Amino acid sequence: MGSNALFSGGLRLYLLFGLSILRFAGAASPIPSVKPPLYSTKHTTFLPIQDHIYGARNVSYWVTDDGLAIIDGDVIYGPVNDLVSRGLTGQNSISQREHSVFAGVKTWPSATITYKFDSDTTESILSGVVNGAIANWKAASPYLTFTKVANSAVGQNGVAMIKAPACGGCNSAIGFTNAPLNMNLQQTCTTSPGGCGVAEATHEFGHLLGLCHEHQRADRERFVHYNCANLDPACPAGTSMPAGKTSCDTGLPSGCCGNAGNFNVLSGSAFDSSGGYDIHSIMQYRADGFARPGTNTLTPVAPGIVVPSTNPSVIDSTDANRICKLYTAKCPKAISCRSARCPSTCRPVPICNKPSLCEDPVNSPPCCEPIDEATCQHERDLCSQRGCDFLL
Repeated sequence: MGSNALFSGGLRLYLLFGLSILRFAGAASPIPSVKPPLYSTKHTTFLPIQDHIYGARNVSYWVTDDGLAIIDGDVIYGPVNDLVSRGLTGQNSISQREHSVFAGVKTWPSATITYKFDSDTTESILSGVVNGAIANWKAASPYLTFTKVANSAVGQNGVAMIKAPACGGCNSAIGFTNAPLNMNLQQTCTTSPGGCGVAEATHEFGHLLGLCHEHQRADRERFVHYNCANLDPACPAGTSMPAGKTSCDTGLPSGCCGNAGNFNVLSGSAFDSSGGYDIHSIMQYRADGFARPGTNTLTPVAPGIVVPSTNPSVIDSTDANRICKLYTAKCPKAISCRSARCPSTCRPVPICNKPSLCEDPVNSPPCCEPIDEATCQHERDLCSQRGCDFLL
Protein backbone atom coordinates (compact mmCIF):
# COMPACT_ATOMS: atom_id res chain seq x y z
CA MET A 1 0.00 0.00 0.00
CA GLY A 2 1.39 3.43 -1.01
CA SER A 3 2.08 6.23 1.44
CA ASN A 4 -0.84 8.28 0.07
CA ALA A 5 -3.23 5.40 0.70
CA LEU A 6 -1.90 4.95 4.23
CA PHE A 7 -2.35 8.66 4.91
CA SER A 8 -5.88 8.62 3.44
CA GLY A 9 -6.90 5.61 5.52
CA GLY A 10 -5.41 7.07 8.69
CA LEU A 11 -7.16 10.38 8.13
CA ARG A 12 -10.47 8.57 7.57
CA LEU A 13 -10.07 6.70 10.88
CA TYR A 14 -9.09 9.93 12.68
CA LEU A 15 -12.18 11.73 11.39
CA LEU A 16 -14.47 8.83 12.30
CA PHE A 17 -12.97 8.73 15.80
CA GLY A 18 -13.36 12.50 16.16
CA LEU A 19 -16.97 12.42 15.01
CA SER A 20 -17.79 9.66 17.46
CA ILE A 21 -16.36 11.78 20.29
CA LEU A 22 -18.44 14.76 19.16
CA ARG A 23 -21.58 12.61 19.03
CA PHE A 24 -20.86 11.35 22.55
CA ALA A 25 -20.25 14.87 23.84
CA GLY A 26 -23.38 16.14 22.13
CA ALA A 27 -25.45 13.50 23.87
CA ALA A 28 -24.42 14.82 27.30
CA SER A 29 -26.65 17.34 29.04
CA PRO A 30 -25.36 20.90 28.69
CA ILE A 31 -24.12 22.56 31.87
CA PRO A 32 -26.88 24.95 32.94
CA SER A 33 -26.10 28.63 33.26
CA VAL A 34 -26.81 29.16 36.93
CA LYS A 35 -27.04 32.68 38.27
CA PRO A 36 -25.32 33.03 41.63
CA PRO A 37 -27.54 33.37 44.70
CA LEU A 38 -26.95 37.12 44.74
CA TYR A 39 -30.20 36.98 42.75
CA SER A 40 -32.29 34.98 45.17
CA THR A 41 -35.20 32.93 43.89
CA LYS A 42 -37.03 33.25 47.21
CA HIS A 43 -40.62 34.50 47.00
CA THR A 44 -40.74 38.24 47.66
CA THR A 45 -43.44 40.56 48.96
CA PHE A 46 -44.12 44.27 48.43
CA LEU A 47 -44.25 46.59 51.43
CA PRO A 48 -44.36 50.41 51.79
CA ILE A 49 -41.71 51.69 54.18
CA GLN A 50 -40.52 55.08 55.34
CA ASP A 51 -36.89 55.80 56.10
CA HIS A 52 -35.13 59.01 57.02
CA ILE A 53 -32.93 59.01 53.95
CA TYR A 54 -35.10 57.96 51.00
CA GLY A 55 -38.60 58.74 52.26
CA ALA A 56 -41.59 56.55 51.43
CA ARG A 57 -41.11 53.77 48.90
CA ASN A 58 -42.23 50.23 48.10
CA VAL A 59 -39.63 47.59 48.78
CA SER A 60 -39.49 43.95 47.78
CA TYR A 61 -38.50 41.75 50.68
CA TRP A 62 -38.06 38.12 51.61
CA VAL A 63 -37.25 36.55 54.95
CA THR A 64 -34.29 34.34 55.86
CA ASP A 65 -34.75 31.24 57.99
CA ASP A 66 -33.51 33.17 61.02
CA GLY A 67 -36.01 36.00 60.54
CA LEU A 68 -33.99 38.67 58.75
CA ALA A 69 -35.73 40.77 56.09
CA ILE A 70 -33.81 41.16 52.82
CA ILE A 71 -34.67 44.20 50.67
CA ASP A 72 -33.28 45.58 47.39
CA GLY A 73 -32.25 42.06 46.39
CA ASP A 74 -29.39 41.52 48.81
CA VAL A 75 -29.54 44.15 51.58
CA ILE A 76 -30.21 42.98 55.13
CA TYR A 77 -32.74 45.40 56.59
CA GLY A 78 -32.81 43.72 59.98
CA PRO A 79 -35.36 41.58 61.83
CA VAL A 80 -38.52 41.18 59.78
CA ASN A 81 -40.57 42.34 62.77
CA ASP A 82 -38.91 45.74 62.45
CA LEU A 83 -39.92 45.90 58.80
CA VAL A 84 -43.55 44.91 59.21
CA SER A 85 -43.89 46.94 62.41
CA ARG A 86 -47.12 45.99 64.23
CA GLY A 87 -48.77 44.75 61.04
CA LEU A 88 -50.53 48.08 60.46
CA THR A 89 -51.78 49.20 57.07
CA GLY A 90 -52.05 52.48 55.20
CA GLN A 91 -50.25 55.66 56.22
CA ASN A 92 -50.14 54.61 59.88
CA SER A 93 -47.94 51.68 58.92
CA ILE A 94 -45.54 53.97 57.10
CA SER A 95 -45.08 56.10 60.22
CA GLN A 96 -44.39 52.95 62.22
CA ARG A 97 -41.73 51.77 59.78
CA GLU A 98 -39.33 54.65 60.13
CA HIS A 99 -36.62 52.29 61.34
CA SER A 100 -34.48 51.47 58.35
CA VAL A 101 -31.00 50.22 57.68
CA PHE A 102 -30.52 53.39 55.65
CA ALA A 103 -31.53 55.73 58.47
CA GLY A 104 -28.43 54.89 60.48
CA VAL A 105 -25.84 54.22 57.80
CA LYS A 106 -22.47 55.14 59.26
CA THR A 107 -18.88 54.38 58.47
CA TRP A 108 -16.87 51.91 60.50
CA PRO A 109 -14.90 53.65 63.28
CA SER A 110 -11.26 54.20 62.27
CA ALA A 111 -12.03 52.37 58.99
CA THR A 112 -11.80 49.08 60.91
CA ILE A 113 -14.30 46.39 59.98
CA THR A 114 -14.77 43.87 62.77
CA TYR A 115 -16.17 40.49 61.80
CA LYS A 116 -16.47 36.87 62.87
CA PHE A 117 -18.02 33.63 61.67
CA ASP A 118 -20.94 32.03 63.45
CA SER A 119 -18.88 28.85 63.95
CA ASP A 120 -15.49 27.34 63.25
CA THR A 121 -17.18 25.07 60.72
CA THR A 122 -18.49 28.08 58.82
CA GLU A 123 -15.02 29.61 58.87
CA SER A 124 -13.55 26.47 57.33
CA ILE A 125 -16.19 26.63 54.59
CA LEU A 126 -16.02 30.36 53.89
CA SER A 127 -12.48 31.40 54.75
CA GLY A 128 -11.30 31.23 51.13
CA VAL A 129 -14.22 33.30 49.86
CA VAL A 130 -14.07 35.87 52.67
CA ASN A 131 -10.28 36.20 52.59
CA GLY A 132 -10.44 36.68 48.82
CA ALA A 133 -13.00 39.46 49.16
CA ILE A 134 -11.01 41.15 51.94
CA ALA A 135 -7.84 40.93 49.83
CA ASN A 136 -9.70 42.67 46.99
CA TRP A 137 -10.72 45.56 49.23
CA LYS A 138 -7.28 45.81 50.84
CA ALA A 139 -5.70 46.03 47.39
CA ALA A 140 -8.08 48.82 46.37
CA SER A 141 -8.10 50.63 49.74
CA PRO A 142 -5.02 49.64 51.79
CA TYR A 143 -5.98 51.89 54.72
CA LEU A 144 -8.98 49.67 55.55
CA THR A 145 -8.46 47.26 58.45
CA PHE A 146 -10.35 43.98 58.78
CA THR A 147 -10.22 42.53 62.27
CA LYS A 148 -11.52 39.05 63.01
CA VAL A 149 -12.72 38.26 66.54
CA ALA A 150 -13.57 34.92 68.12
CA ASN A 151 -16.25 32.94 66.31
CA SER A 152 -19.65 32.55 67.95
CA ALA A 153 -23.31 32.39 66.97
CA VAL A 154 -24.23 35.16 69.41
CA GLY A 155 -24.74 38.60 67.89
CA GLN A 156 -22.37 41.33 69.06
CA ASN A 157 -22.85 45.07 68.72
CA GLY A 158 -20.68 46.50 65.98
CA VAL A 159 -19.53 43.09 64.75
CA ALA A 160 -20.50 41.55 61.41
CA MET A 161 -21.35 37.87 61.84
CA ILE A 162 -20.77 35.90 58.64
CA LYS A 163 -22.86 32.80 58.03
CA ALA A 164 -23.33 30.24 55.25
CA PRO A 165 -26.99 29.23 55.61
CA ALA A 166 -28.31 26.81 53.02
CA CYS A 167 -30.43 28.77 50.52
CA GLY A 168 -29.69 31.97 52.48
CA GLY A 169 -28.48 33.90 49.43
CA CYS A 170 -25.66 36.46 49.29
CA ASN A 171 -26.61 39.51 51.37
CA SER A 172 -25.29 41.98 53.90
CA ALA A 173 -26.15 44.94 56.08
CA ILE A 174 -25.16 48.37 54.77
CA GLY A 175 -22.55 50.30 56.71
CA PHE A 176 -21.84 50.29 60.43
CA THR A 177 -24.22 50.56 63.33
CA ASN A 178 -23.60 49.72 66.97
CA ALA A 179 -25.86 46.68 66.82
CA PRO A 180 -25.39 43.08 65.68
CA LEU A 181 -24.64 43.02 61.95
CA ASN A 182 -24.97 40.11 59.54
CA MET A 183 -23.68 38.83 56.23
CA ASN A 184 -24.93 35.65 54.55
CA LEU A 185 -22.83 33.81 51.96
CA GLN A 186 -24.79 30.75 50.85
CA GLN A 187 -22.71 27.80 49.64
CA THR A 188 -25.39 25.14 49.13
CA CYS A 189 -29.06 25.07 48.20
CA THR A 190 -31.37 22.45 46.73
CA THR A 191 -33.86 24.89 45.18
CA SER A 192 -31.38 27.51 43.92
CA PRO A 193 -28.05 25.83 43.09
CA GLY A 194 -24.82 27.70 43.48
CA GLY A 195 -22.78 29.45 46.11
CA CYS A 196 -21.52 32.95 46.78
CA GLY A 197 -18.00 33.22 45.40
CA VAL A 198 -15.30 35.84 45.88
CA ALA A 199 -17.00 38.22 43.41
CA GLU A 200 -20.29 38.09 45.30
CA ALA A 201 -18.56 38.38 48.68
CA THR A 202 -16.63 41.42 47.43
CA HIS A 203 -19.98 42.99 46.47
CA GLU A 204 -21.40 42.23 49.93
CA PHE A 205 -18.37 43.71 51.68
CA GLY A 206 -18.99 46.80 49.53
CA HIS A 207 -22.40 47.04 51.19
CA LEU A 208 -20.88 46.43 54.62
CA LEU A 209 -18.49 49.33 54.01
CA GLY A 210 -21.41 51.58 53.12
CA LEU A 211 -21.92 51.36 49.35
CA CYS A 212 -25.32 51.03 47.65
CA HIS A 213 -26.22 49.53 44.27
CA GLU A 214 -25.06 51.43 41.21
CA HIS A 215 -28.19 50.46 39.26
CA GLN A 216 -30.34 52.21 41.89
CA ARG A 217 -28.88 55.66 41.22
CA ALA A 218 -31.50 58.34 40.65
CA ASP A 219 -30.06 59.02 37.18
CA ARG A 220 -29.93 55.36 36.13
CA GLU A 221 -32.36 55.69 33.22
CA ARG A 222 -30.00 58.11 31.47
CA PHE A 223 -27.48 55.27 31.19
CA VAL A 224 -29.19 51.93 31.84
CA HIS A 225 -32.84 51.08 31.27
CA TYR A 226 -34.85 48.78 33.53
CA ASN A 227 -37.01 46.55 31.31
CA CYS A 228 -39.94 45.78 33.57
CA ALA A 229 -41.47 43.50 30.93
CA ASN A 230 -38.50 41.15 31.29
CA LEU A 231 -38.76 40.73 35.05
CA ASP A 232 -39.41 37.13 36.05
CA PRO A 233 -42.93 37.18 37.60
CA ALA A 234 -41.88 34.49 40.10
CA CYS A 235 -45.51 33.94 41.09
CA PRO A 236 -46.18 31.75 44.13
CA ALA A 237 -47.20 28.13 43.64
CA GLY A 238 -50.72 27.84 42.28
CA THR A 239 -50.68 31.36 40.81
CA SER A 240 -49.81 32.40 37.28
CA MET A 241 -49.62 35.61 35.29
CA PRO A 242 -52.61 36.45 33.07
CA ALA A 243 -51.91 36.00 29.37
CA GLY A 244 -50.13 38.99 27.88
CA LYS A 245 -49.42 40.62 31.24
CA THR A 246 -45.97 41.61 32.52
CA SER A 247 -44.66 43.26 35.66
CA CYS A 248 -45.17 46.61 33.91
CA ASP A 249 -48.93 46.18 34.33
CA THR A 250 -51.13 46.91 37.32
CA GLY A 251 -53.73 44.68 38.93
CA LEU A 252 -51.51 41.60 38.85
CA PRO A 253 -52.21 38.49 40.95
CA SER A 254 -51.05 38.77 44.53
CA GLY A 255 -47.49 37.59 44.99
CA CYS A 256 -46.39 38.04 41.38
CA CYS A 257 -43.53 40.32 40.27
CA GLY A 258 -42.39 40.90 43.82
CA ASN A 259 -38.82 41.57 42.71
CA ALA A 260 -39.78 44.82 40.97
CA GLY A 261 -38.78 46.74 44.09
CA ASN A 262 -35.19 45.63 43.60
CA PHE A 263 -34.95 48.12 40.75
CA ASN A 264 -36.13 51.18 42.68
CA VAL A 265 -34.06 54.27 42.03
CA LEU A 266 -32.88 55.97 45.21
CA SER A 267 -31.54 59.34 46.21
CA GLY A 268 -30.47 61.02 49.40
CA SER A 269 -27.38 61.86 51.41
CA ALA A 270 -26.52 58.19 52.02
CA PHE A 271 -26.41 57.43 48.31
CA ASP A 272 -23.24 58.71 46.64
CA SER A 273 -24.05 59.14 42.96
CA SER A 274 -21.28 61.66 42.31
CA GLY A 275 -19.37 61.30 39.08
CA GLY A 276 -20.49 59.45 36.00
CA TYR A 277 -22.49 56.24 36.02
CA ASP A 278 -19.99 53.47 36.79
CA ILE A 279 -21.10 50.48 34.74
CA HIS A 280 -17.98 48.59 35.88
CA SER A 281 -18.70 49.10 39.58
CA ILE A 282 -18.52 46.09 41.88
CA MET A 283 -21.98 47.27 43.01
CA GLN A 284 -23.55 47.03 39.51
CA TYR A 285 -26.09 44.26 38.88
CA ARG A 286 -25.62 42.03 35.87
CA ALA A 287 -27.84 42.42 32.81
CA ASP A 288 -30.12 39.47 33.55
CA GLY A 289 -30.63 40.09 37.27
CA PHE A 290 -34.06 38.69 38.26
CA ALA A 291 -34.94 38.37 34.55
CA ARG A 292 -37.09 35.87 32.71
CA PRO A 293 -34.92 33.18 31.07
CA GLY A 294 -33.20 34.46 27.95
CA THR A 295 -33.96 38.14 28.62
CA ASN A 296 -32.30 41.08 30.33
CA THR A 297 -33.77 43.43 32.93
CA LEU A 298 -30.99 45.99 32.47
CA THR A 299 -29.98 47.21 29.01
CA PRO A 300 -27.72 50.10 27.94
CA VAL A 301 -29.10 53.47 26.90
CA ALA A 302 -26.05 55.74 26.71
CA PRO A 303 -23.33 55.19 24.08
CA GLY A 304 -20.42 53.11 25.29
CA ILE A 305 -22.38 51.45 28.09
CA VAL A 306 -22.23 47.65 28.17
CA VAL A 307 -24.11 46.07 31.06
CA PRO A 308 -22.05 43.12 32.38
CA SER A 309 -23.39 39.65 31.67
CA THR A 310 -21.74 38.24 34.80
CA ASN A 311 -21.29 39.60 38.29
CA PRO A 312 -18.50 42.22 38.34
CA SER A 313 -15.48 40.88 40.19
CA VAL A 314 -13.12 43.87 40.17
CA ILE A 315 -13.21 46.91 42.45
CA ASP A 316 -12.61 49.78 40.05
CA SER A 317 -11.21 53.25 40.72
CA THR A 318 -14.65 54.81 41.19
CA ASP A 319 -15.54 52.22 43.85
CA ALA A 320 -12.23 52.95 45.59
CA ASN A 321 -12.83 56.70 45.41
CA ARG A 322 -16.28 56.35 46.95
CA ILE A 323 -14.85 54.35 49.83
CA CYS A 324 -12.13 56.99 50.20
CA LYS A 325 -14.84 59.65 50.33
CA LEU A 326 -16.61 57.71 53.10
CA TYR A 327 -13.41 57.21 55.09
CA THR A 328 -11.65 60.53 54.43
CA ALA A 329 -9.95 60.61 57.84
CA LYS A 330 -8.00 57.44 56.99
CA CYS A 331 -7.70 57.59 53.20
CA PRO A 332 -4.29 59.07 52.20
CA LYS A 333 -5.65 60.36 48.91
CA ALA A 334 -8.41 62.31 50.67
CA ILE A 335 -5.99 63.60 53.31
CA SER A 336 -3.65 64.85 50.58
CA CYS A 337 -6.52 66.58 48.78
CA ARG A 338 -7.76 68.26 51.96
CA SER A 339 -4.23 69.45 52.73
CA ALA A 340 -4.17 71.09 49.30
CA ARG A 341 -7.53 72.74 50.10
CA CYS A 342 -9.30 70.57 47.57
CA PRO A 343 -11.95 70.44 46.40
CA SER A 344 -11.93 74.18 45.95
CA THR A 345 -14.58 76.20 47.77
CA CYS A 346 -13.72 79.35 45.83
CA ARG A 347 -16.67 81.55 44.86
CA PRO A 348 -16.44 84.78 42.85
CA VAL A 349 -16.79 87.93 44.95
CA PRO A 350 -17.59 91.20 43.13
CA ILE A 351 -15.74 94.37 44.05
CA CYS A 352 -17.50 96.78 46.38
CA ASN A 353 -19.42 99.49 44.61
CA LYS A 354 -18.63 101.87 47.46
CA PRO A 355 -14.91 102.19 48.21
CA SER A 356 -15.77 103.77 51.54
CA LEU A 357 -16.93 100.36 52.77
CA CYS A 358 -13.31 99.28 52.86
CA GLU A 359 -12.00 102.10 55.01
CA ASP A 360 -12.36 100.01 58.18
CA PRO A 361 -9.72 97.23 57.91
CA VAL A 362 -11.29 95.31 60.80
CA ASN A 363 -14.92 95.24 59.73
CA SER A 364 -14.58 95.48 55.96
CA PRO A 365 -16.96 93.27 53.92
CA PRO A 366 -15.76 90.47 51.57
CA CYS A 367 -16.16 92.69 48.52
CA CYS A 368 -13.08 94.59 49.65
CA GLU A 369 -11.06 91.56 48.54
CA PRO A 370 -12.79 90.69 45.25
CA ILE A 371 -12.28 87.33 43.55
CA ASP A 372 -12.98 86.86 39.86
CA GLU A 373 -14.28 83.70 38.18
CA ALA A 374 -10.94 83.08 36.46
CA THR A 375 -9.22 82.77 39.84
CA CYS A 376 -11.82 80.28 41.06
CA GLN A 377 -11.61 78.27 37.86
CA HIS A 378 -7.83 78.10 38.23
CA GLU A 379 -8.24 76.66 41.74
CA ARG A 380 -10.78 74.11 40.50
CA ASP A 381 -8.46 73.11 37.66
CA LEU A 382 -5.57 72.56 40.07
CA CYS A 383 -7.75 70.34 42.26
CA SER A 384 -8.89 68.38 39.22
CA GLN A 385 -5.26 67.84 38.21
CA ARG A 386 -4.60 66.47 41.69
CA GLY A 387 -7.41 63.94 41.15
CA CYS A 388 -9.55 65.38 43.94
CA ASP A 389 -12.85 65.79 42.09
CA PHE A 390 -14.15 62.57 43.66
CA LEU A 391 -14.60 64.51 46.91
CA LEU A 392 -17.16 66.86 45.34
